[in-house]
Amino acid sequence: MNSLFKNKNINPIDHNKKSTYVKYSNNNKSINEVLDSIFNGIGNPYNIKVLIKTKNMTREVYLVYRNDKIVLTLDNEEIPIEEIISIEKKT
Repeated sequence: MNSLFKNKNINPIDHNKKSTYVKYSNNNKSINEVLDSIFNGIGNPYNIKVLIKTKNMTREVYLVYRNDKIVLTLDNEEIPIEEIISIEKKT
């Protein structure tokens, strides 16, 4: 008669103790959430001045277009979303 395998390691395992979640933040919002609020808000997005900070530059620009990978400015500059550290509306 064959015996049935029985696991002897029955201690609970908690893998979450060593994991970390990092979120780009701008007042506790992710970059995509901020971009969504800009592009889905009232008015045209190119009428809204924003301050964009990346690891290589900080610049005030007017936004024109956005897809999953880039943001296009009124000056026809493409900024990759993954490089944006923070973004905020300017008045």
